[in-house]
Amino acid sequence: MAKKILAVVVGVIVSGIVSGIIEMGIGHQVYPPPADLDITNSEMMGEYMANLPIGAFLFVIAGWLIGPLVGAFVAAKIAPDNWRKSAISIGVAIAVFALMSLWMIPHPIWMWFVGLLLPVPMAYIGAMLSVGKRKTA
Repeated sequence: MAKKILAVVVGVIVSGIVSGIIEMGIGHQVYPPPADLDITNSEMMGEYMANLPIGAFLFVIAGWLIGPLVGAFVAAKIAPDNWRKSAISIGVAIAVFALMSLWMIPHPIWMWFVGLLLPVPMAYIGAMLSVGKRKTA
């Protein structure tokens, strides 16, 4: 049981790290936020988000999708007998984190659909890739 819990916890952490690297590490290098941006100022954040190019949003989406893919891959390596539940748990956790971001910071409406609907299938694919065809049945 502990191994199954550990797999999910590690998977969520790995997902967060990968998402952060993509969103903030790479995305902010390509589309740097202004130095004076106050993320606690909702009016300033709304204006900033309204003027972002689509590419900046695509880095966020990439993080929300690649993060759970890699996290679930790692979780399935830790506990291959529990890969389906791990994948779903990790995908749901990332969708919840995306929901929190969507709720707190204004995003285009299309990001709501992507951020809430795709992390679970991406995590499932990542776990399937980890265990291979021998464990998919």
